[in-house]
Amino acid sequence: MPPFYTTCAGRETGREPLGGGFGYNQKIIYMEKRMKKALILSLLYWVALPFAHAEVFTCTDRYGNKVYTQNAGSANCKKADIGRPSIYSAEPAKPVHYTPPAPAPEPAPDPAYQAAEKKVKDAQRALEEGKKVRYGNERNYARYLERIAGLEAEVKKAQDKLNGLSVGSAVSEGNAAPR
Repeated sequence: MPPFYTTCAGRETGREPLGGGFGYNQKIIYMEKRMKKALILSLLYWVALPFAHAEVFTCTDRYGNKVYTQNAGSANCKKADIGRPSIYSAEPAKPVHYTPPAPAPEPAPDPAYQAAEKKVKDAQRALEEGKKVRYGNERNYARYLERIAGLEAEVKKAQDKLNGLSVGSAVSEGNAAPR
């Protein structure tokens, strides 16, 4: 067997040349053609580049009209000095100053809601003070518990009233949660 053949997957095929199998040589040839074509095109570009800059002549015909051309065909043609091409650029953009919007003013609190909050706080304070103090007529612990239960009922009543106002104000403002 010639030395340029190899084994494939542990068995000797005798048909696979070194370098990747069928089509490998065709790929190399195709790549070489593409490289040659790219090289030729780039050389043509660099050779043609100096000729791309043509001279411009200003010619005046017999009626006095000026004609610009690249061919100096008559004696009335003069080489025109048109200078460099004009390049216009836009003005630099002015910086935008961002000012955050002013926060929206909070709506004025409802006086009925404020009064209900005050009642809840007063009732809670009275409950705390009532738990600390045991009056002389409350020799029986059951009377003490009755008084504390009354204070707790006042706190619950005030809290329910406050909750009713907050739900009512949310409904009136259109902020009620969907059901």
